[in-house]
Amino acid sequence: MADVRSSFSEAKDAMQRARRAFHAWSRRQPADRLHCMRALREAIAAQSEQIVADIVADTGKPPLDALGGDLLVTWSPSATMSARQWQL
Repeated sequence: MADVRSSFSEAKDAMQRARRAFHAWSRRQPADRLHCMRALREAIAAQSEQIVADIVADTGKPPLDALGGDLLVTWSPSATMSARQWQL
C-alpha cells in the first residue's frame, strides 16, 4: 500500500510542477519561446544517436523505427518552427 500512496503523491507533485511550468512558459515572450525551442532542437540533434540507442534499449524497437517513429516525430514540430521565417 505504501507504494501506491508514494506513486500517487509523486504524480500529484509532478502535476503541480507541470502547472507552474506551464504558467511560467505562457508568460514568456514569443521570441524567447522560439529561442528555447531552437535550443531544444539543437540539443536533440546533438544527442540523437544516444536518444535512438536509449529508445532501442527501452522498447526493443529496431533503430530505424526508433529514429523515424519516435525521435523524428518528436523533433519535427521544432524543426518546422525553425524553418519558418518568424518576424518577432
